[in-house]
Amino acid sequence: MRNEYTRQTRWGHEPEPVDPDLTPPGSIYVKQMIWVACNDCDLQVQSCVTQTLASGVNCPDCGRRLTAPRVLGNPDVAAARVADIEEILRDGVEPGTPFSPEA
Repeated sequence: MRNEYTRQTRWGHEPEPVDPDLTPPGSIYVKQMIWVACNDCDLQVQSCVTQTLASGVNCPDCGRRLTAPRVLGNPDVAAARVADIEEILRDGVEPGTPFSPEA
């Protein structure tokens, strides 16, 4: 059932690849995400924070710009900071918690 509170969800960009040597199957993986609404297409567009900072978010259906890039300086520096935060969050997930494979 579709109503004003339901939306389909699509990626605003290609998902970032994961290095299997750094993140083997069954290990904990943390990625910061955002969702932005495209009211024209009734879509909920998801994006990694690193992608959003560097290039903004466009609707994958109509191409409309939903957010602009958020970095005034070097996007690589901002992306590295986000990656550092993701590593801190990943390290904070303790084995045996509901979000870890040992649960």
